Amino acid sequence: MKQIFLYGIADLDGRYEIVAYSYIEQQEHFSINTIKQDATWLKLKYPRSVHVYAINNRKGLAYEYKTTKRK
Repeated sequence: MKQIFLYGIADLDGRYEIVAYSYIEQQEHFSINTIKQDATWLKLKYPRSVHVYAINNRKGLAYEYKTTKRK
């Protein structure tokens, strides 16, 4: 199952913490606008969120990152 997780990060007294999260199920024709809309909703619902990060949990992503990092 393909999912993208969105994390709302806030600066709480000098340290960053996750204050909100949501996820999006990926369909075959997935649009970046879906991520942007959900990120905007997350920031509106949790105004303390300073940053919103999108993380893809697809299989093999960690391996690809480690391989790229070594180069």
